[in-house]
Amino acid sequence: MDIALLASISCAVGLHLVAHVTLVIGLLRRKPWWRGLVGLVVPPLAAYWGYEAKLRARVTLWVATLAVYVASVTAAAL
Repeated sequence: MDIALLASISCAVGLHLVAHVTLVIGLLRRKPWWRGLVGLVVPPLAAYWGYEAKLRARVTLWVATLAVYVASVTAAAL
């Protein structure tokens, strides 16, 4: 069980980082471009502005991987 939780946490973190970087790149390509830079430092703003910029698939992946990470860490703590 411990190995499954560790694998779940690792995959969730990796996918979340990939989702965050692709979201920031998408924001950098749109106006105003500075939102991408701010979103890199303040992750919740990247998700919010990404949703407004119609990057909904990337935001959905970002939120889903965050939820899997939180659930995995919570299960590992029990």
